[in-house]
Amino acid sequence: MKLLAFPVLLSRMDAVNTQNYEHIALCSPGARSVAGVWRKEFLLLGAVLALFLCSRSEGWATVAPYAVNDSGFSEFALVADLSNGGNFNLNQSTINGNTGVIGASSVNAANNDTLNGSLSYTTSSFDLKNTVTVTGKTFQDATLSSAFLSAENFSQTIYKFTPTQIITGDFKDGTLVGNGGVNVIDFNGNNAKGTITLSGGSKDIFYLNVSSNLNLQGVVLNGVKAENVYWNIINSQGSNLSGSLSGTFFAFSSSGQATSLNINHADISGAVFGGSLNMNNVTIGSIPIEGPSVLVPEASSYAALGAFSAFLAGSSLLRRWRSRQRGESDLPLAAAAV
Repeated sequence: MKLLAFPVLLSRMDAVNTQNYEHIALCSPGARSVAGVWRKEFLLLGAVLALFLCSRSEGWATVAPYAVNDSGFSEFALVADLSNGGNFNLNQSTINGNTGVIGASSVNAANNDTLNGSLSYTTSSFDLKNTVTVTGKTFQDATLSSAFLSAENFSQTIYKFTPTQIITGDFKDGTLVGNGGVNVIDFNGNNAKGTITLSGGSKDIFYLNVSSNLNLQGVVLNGVKAENVYWNIINSQGSNLSGSLSGTFFAFSSSGQATSLNINHADISGAVFGGSLNMNNVTIGSIPIEGPSVLVPEASSYAALGAFSAFLAGSSLLRRWRSRQRGESDLPLAAAAV
């Protein structure tokens, strides 16, 4: 239907341009009908340009993933959902940020644990072990489940993104290079292990979908910000994290149920969300949140914008020609041709 608009517009302009002076010779460069010819030529050029851009947009419109909003759960450094019978075990660990516990009335703390932030829970009461120090307030929070649900939805959303890179075979001690925007890395059911380097710029966002086990011993960021890295561990049966790590870690099943995660002797710049969490000698340092992520438009949007801009430019020049024509029409024909 869009293509039909151009012939209709041109036919209307023909009627306007030939009115009252279709028989005027075009030998005079100042004759009013010359302006009419130029208007038609410009409209034809604009129509061809718009059609070209629209046709090219199909080639550009490869599936572009979107950034999603993490503000629903970004205030937490650690949340454990134990409502399905999981355990939350802490030993000699420090959480620098807010901690949430869902579906449990206590934390299995063994020795010398510190929560530098608030501790919220969903049960009617909570038994805080003597070996846990909380620097913030401890309180029942009815909105905690909603925040965790936001994390689950986030995990499920990025799990369905079309990958920009697909890893074939187990990936160990390798480097992943960003494209300057949204990077969706699909490990394609293979294990990821060792020290993984993420290389790119400050605007690179990495969504790493690991639908098997993640056995990290370190994460190196080369120009990439920790707040733009999300490790999405799906259907893991025994993932293990250790070493110096960066990013937000999700441990869920493909249906959204929280699963287990083991973290030992690790220093994490980021956050952790999961079911059964076993943490021994772990430090989590919360990362800054720069606000909701911005959607990344598909390439077809740029093409459509180009076509629309060309149309606007043509309309503006057309109005200018019309204004000049009206001014000249008040003069005798011989004077207008001078």
